[in-house]
Amino acid sequence: MVLTVGRLEKVKGYDVLIKAWQDIEAELWIVGDGSLKDEYMALIEQQPHLARIKLLGYRTDINALMHQADLFVMSSHYEGCPYVMVEALMTDTPMVSTKVGAMVDILPEAYLANINDSQDLHDKIKRALQQREQTQQDYAPVFAWTKQQLTFDKMLDNIIAIYEQAYQQHP
Repeated sequence: MVLTVGRLEKVKGYDVLIKAWQDIEAELWIVGDGSLKDEYMALIEQQPHLARIKLLGYRTDINALMHQADLFVMSSHYEGCPYVMVEALMTDTPMVSTKVGAMVDILPEAYLANINDSQDLHDKIKRALQQREQTQQDYAPVFAWTKQQLTFDKMLDNIIAIYEQAYQQHP
């Protein structure tokens, strides 16, 4: 099972992700709600393997879903440092993402797809699923780093350090 979580809006690139789901032998669960729900439903109905793509709507059990997922996908056109990325990595769920935001700095290059490129996204997802053992090996250092650097306490410490440095430079 492959999971993605976010608003059903253009910026999230779910149209690209749905088109990428041609011959991928896994279910895609899209969690979220938004203004493009009907448009995405219509696009799913046009796909040859429409039963493999599910719009789950708004959910409050994201952590449990992350633990069930074999892979998390972020197909966004642009992002910053989304919390859902941190959640996926904290649950040891590998990711395929477009080359946006913090994903470029944190995820292994082999799992980064070009923005708005359904074929590249398809290829990266398919490879990650077919080579699960290799994917887990590639992500082991990312998972460890995330658990050290992206905890709430560590991020708070980093923010405080930035403010202290700024204050020392301009008291």
